[in-house]
Amino acid sequence: MRLIKYLLLISTLITICSGVALGKGWRGIVPFHSTRSDVEKLLGPALGWNYDLENETVHFEYQTSESECGKKGGKWNVPLNTVLGILVTPKERKSIAEYGLDSTYVKSPHHLLNHFNYTNKDEGISYSAHGDIVSQITYVPTLKELQRLACPKK
Repeated sequence: MRLIKYLLLISTLITICSGVALGKGWRGIVPFHSTRSDVEKLLGPALGWNYDLENETVHFEYQTSESECGKKGGKWNVPLNTVLGILVTPKERKSIAEYGLDSTYVKSPHHLLNHFNYTNKDEGISYSAHGDIVSQITYVPTLKELQRLACPKK
């Protein structure tokens, strides 16, 4: 009897945890889960729109009162000051091969000539490259989170 209860508990936990798919995030900051406060604890208050760090420049997009559900441009059902996306521009030029992307990344053309995106929607990350050199890394919510937290259509 004890074994059956234990197996049911484990089965329930696995089911619950499998539905929670966090994206990769950047330095522990995960879109749709982290807040401006989390960013400021890690990096301090922003001077302007970006954080100019030693190896990269980082830009965070946050949920604002103008983009809440129910408003004209509202897209995401998340609290104010929640991180919506993170754009990282590396200062060191590395090839796409150096990032070790696997077959879960889908290559697609960018609107600029000789630019490509390598995207994994299940992990919420996209690498933009000019030729084979990475120019930006974008962290966004996973596809499941985008579907789950989209504002209802009117």
